[in-house]
Amino acid sequence: MKVCSVDGCAGVVSAKGLCNKHYQRMVRGAPAEGNPKKSVLERISQKINVDPDTGCFIWTGAVAGGNKGVENSKYGYIRINGKSLRVHRFYYELINGPIPDGMVICHRCDNRLCINPEHLFPGTQADNLQDMVEKGRDSHPRGEDNNSKLTESEVFSIREQAEKGASLHELSAKYGVHVVTVRNIVKRKKWAHL
Repeated sequence: MKVCSVDGCAGVVSAKGLCNKHYQRMVRGAPAEGNPKKSVLERISQKINVDPDTGCFIWTGAVAGGNKGVENSKYGYIRINGKSLRVHRFYYELINGPIPDGMVICHRCDNRLCINPEHLFPGTQADNLQDMVEKGRDSHPRGEDNNSKLTESEVFSIREQAEKGASLHELSAKYGVHVVTVRNIVKRKKWAHL
């Protein structure tokens, strides 16, 4: 039994001194040994376009996630060792080291496809959400803008009356909302922006 002539291959010869896998590569016009592996940095650099106006490194490779119909809501992905990873997080770690536990990687430029390490910074999820609200990127209407049954003044009144001892059930009946809604308002799970 003859062994494939490619270094390191122990496959059985199929034709022309090569195993079936290496022979098929040769037939397709590729090097029998396979294509040389590109480094991760080479793979990443081939998939970015630099925006001259913003300095963003725009990822042109695979994208996923996001909100349907919402522009700039997808993240770039790269496959490494069989795992699909968000490329901005991977690239940040490659350049700056590990991301601290409990931290996310935020974009100063607000472009989710940007992987420029100078545009990325670690922060908590709360920091990221606060940044989103401050920059007006929060697409979720709040309070009265969300077709609420209650007004802001009623929410303040509910909290004030609850502090003075009014029961959740009394407040629920008075304002015509479910008792769970009243509880969530009092505990600031609803209308938390006030």
